[in-house]
Amino acid sequence: MSGTLIRLAGVLFGLVFGFAAMVIVSGLWGFIVGGIVFFGCSAASDWIWRRNATPEEIRQDLESRTRDTST
Repeated sequence: MSGTLIRLAGVLFGLVFGFAAMVIVSGLWGFIVGGIVFFGCSAASDWIWRRNATPEEIRQDLESRTRDTST
């Protein structure tokens, strides 16, 4: 699996489960829990990618991120 696909899946799962948590808990706590779930899924997908990536893939990812940022 490519890194982009893994990261995209993490964000999509985060959106779905974060929204579900917001609906279940509701109110301000629902908003807080939904945000935590979203960021947790995003961070977990990035961690999984980094754990399975080769040093070359990590280097390419860092180069891509620094090249794509505007100053």
